[in-house]
Amino acid sequence: MSGRGSSELPFEITLDDMIDEVERELNMRRDVYARRVRENGMNRRRADRQIDVMAAIRDKLKGERDARKGDRDR
Repeated sequence: MSGRGSSELPFEITLDDMIDEVERELNMRRDVYARRVRENGMNRRRADRQIDVMAAIRDKLKGERDARKGDRDR
């Protein structure tokens, strides 16, 4: 991590950008964690929990995005 705050980035990171990145991370976790569980390198319960937390983050971001779109439509 660079440690820079979002105000220091040379480009804007939108909610859609964040949602896309979380979706990418979720897909990667599903693939990698399934393999790790099969190989006994990760506990199924922990894998499921971490995937669920990331899905909750995605859902929260989508809710924020949709709420902002609703505000603009008024």
